[in-house]
Amino acid sequence: MQLLYRFLMVFITLLTVTGATTLAQNSIQSTTQIGVSGQDREEILKTFHSIFIVSRTSFASLQVIQKEVYKKKEMVEWGMVFVEQGDKADAVLTIDRPLALGFDYTFSLVDQKTGVVLCSGKTIAIDGIRASSAIADQIVKCMKSVRPLADKKSKKNTSAGSKSDKPTVKQGKDLDLTIDD
Repeated sequence: MQLLYRFLMVFITLLTVTGATTLAQNSIQSTTQIGVSGQDREEILKTFHSIFIVSRTSFASLQVIQKEVYKKKEMVEWGMVFVEQGDKADAVLTIDRPLALGFDYTFSLVDQKTGVVLCSGKTIAIDGIRASSAIADQIVKCMKSVRPLADKKSKKNTSAGSKSDKPTVKQGKDLDLTIDD
């Protein structure tokens, strides 16, 4: 029994080291882009519209990821679409769970043409649904910094001259309530 325990401990340690090394190598490769400035990255973040999803884990299916991303009103407002052919996409979203026994999910959003990493990160989640939601939050946060949403106040000001569609409640005499349409 102790031999089996030791074997499992060594195996888990090797998996951890191998996964960390691979993750570190990917990070080094992504940060050594030649000829790409921060302004180029921001410009790509402002203009891309289509995403191809690659899931390297069975815990986060493509449908779950798409559903969680589309729950974010910002993604819909920006006109983001998912494509099923990688060569048709502006960017590729890769989601992975490097350790089969862990709860860490990593992601990277990479521009298809230049290979520039637009956004990347890691989240800890018990399942793919929660991981997909957290990843969508991180992508929206990254994109909001360079791609602002339409101002809600300006939308209200344009319709200020027209009567509201909602009925208003006014208080009449003797505490009777009347509803004006």
